[in-house]
Amino acid sequence: MERELLALVIGKSSDLAVSFRDICREITGYQVNIESATASEAWDKVPQLKPDLVILNVDDNEEESLKLGLFVSRDHQNCFLVFSASEATADLILKSVRTGAKDFLRQPFTKEEVQALLNKIPEKKTDDGSSVRDSKVISIFSNKGGVGTTTIACNLGVELAKKNPNLRIALADLVLQHGDVSVFLDVQSTYTITNVIENIHRLDKSLLMSTLSKHESGLSVLPGPNQAEEADFISAEQIRQVFDLLKENFDYIIVDAGHEFNDHVISVLDMSDYILLTTSLDLPTIRNTKRAIDIMNRLRYDKEKIKIIVSRYDAKGHLTIEDVEKNLGCPVMHCLANDYLTVISAINSGQPVAKISSKTRIAKGFEELEDLAVNHFVKKVKDKDDGKSQSGFLSGILNKKQ
Repeated sequence: MERELLALVIGKSSDLAVSFRDICREITGYQVNIESATASEAWDKVPQLKPDLVILNVDDNEEESLKLGLFVSRDHQNCFLVFSASEATADLILKSVRTGAKDFLRQPFTKEEVQALLNKIPEKKTDDGSSVRDSKVISIFSNKGGVGTTTIACNLGVELAKKNPNLRIALADLVLQHGDVSVFLDVQSTYTITNVIENIHRLDKSLLMSTLSKHESGLSVLPGPNQAEEADFISAEQIRQVFDLLKENFDYIIVDAGHEFNDHVISVLDMSDYILLTTSLDLPTIRNTKRAIDIMNRLRYDKEKIKIIVSRYDAKGHLTIEDVEKNLGCPVMHCLANDYLTVISAINSGQPVAKISSKTRIAKGFEELEDLAVNHFVKKVKDKDDGKSQSGFLSGILNKKQ
């Protein structure tokens, strides 16, 4: 049986795509469907097509190609990224490797090199032969401290685990110097992200699961380092490797991404399916949220990836949701009520908010946020494909605003 692959060949001219197609027709065992795009078109075509293979012609514009390659390797890791040029200099190959390319093809292509390339593309299957896990990474981030990213991450993770016992849910603490996830949920953490990094190359599924802490809700927790100075010895690439491993084994990974744009955080924001950008109804926080949106725009994040969450919402406050939306230039996805006493009681007892007081508005807010994560975020992608209307919490309002 022939293996079917989708390849996207990126370049100013379609000649390279034609050449690649002609060679693939001579190779048995594969049915390669080929699409072509210019570099400017590829920013939209890669997410749209989700190709198995991306071939990027560096001859056209090296700087632009390196930026595009970085986007593919970071945001679309299931794509097998290959750089191609008429001259394979050591400097260019090194740059392509640093960008995340898995291989380099010299032009003109040969049948032997293309055959070897196709053989390298991994099957999108798990160890047991089933389809690859459609894992979702949801990062909670704010560009200002004290807004409640840890509270939101912990309570969203617990709600997902409680309401979806058939799914594997993980919560990762990416605040490496002073993370509090394990304290907020009162989980005993024998191992931390440092231990996972130290053993990343020998961890299999069973060993990974034994490393993670377990909350009574069924949530698996990966705590941050025990010592603040350990963060200095953790690289962004190691963080990416950890999350690659988590994505292979969990359906949802909720991330407390804190409030600082650093290499560790950006590496996870890059690979996140959704970023819950958290703000509150005060001018300094709104201003910093706008700055965060500007940075994410420069990082070329899809606007659909960024969801605005208002924490500590008080309808009687001086500023309104309309003020926030006007200043940020995008709609607010969800609001969490201002309930300091319930939240601080939950934190001090190491319990989720719902266990302290399930009838409060803040507890209902976390239930609704879980519903959004399952029935809006994921379903919205499916609905774009099949043309059906959205359903779920706030769908009517969201449709009007978007």
